[in-house]
Amino acid sequence: GTRKIAKIRGLLSQSPVHGVLYLVFVFALAGMPPLALFRSELRIMGAGVSSAGWFWPALAAALLVPIFAAFLYHSSKMTFGPPAGYRPLFRERAGAFTGTGAGTGTGLWAVA
Repeated sequence: GTRKIAKIRGLLSQSPVHGVLYLVFVFALAGMPPLALFRSELRIMGAGVSSAGWFWPALAAALLVPIFAAFLYHSSKMTFGPPAGYRPLFRERAGAFTGTGAGTGTGLWAVA
């Protein structure tokens, strides 16, 4: 086992039940609707708007969006990424139609 997020991959393919439960918990922690934390966040923002106006709740929401986005990004890589130690059966070969090969071929055609 490891404690490094970068090394944890493929939870959904390795253990589908745990992968689905992990996604539900991640969405709950991130405050996604229709889960309970979203409702409490909505009420807190509503109370902030009614007492202090729009500026402070909007600032808090703007600062929380990148945090939630990063949380969901890393969680999705842990859940949907290829499993740890995954090696593809076939390697991609660089040919005339990939990457710089296409550009080089086009340049040679233009010169000739």
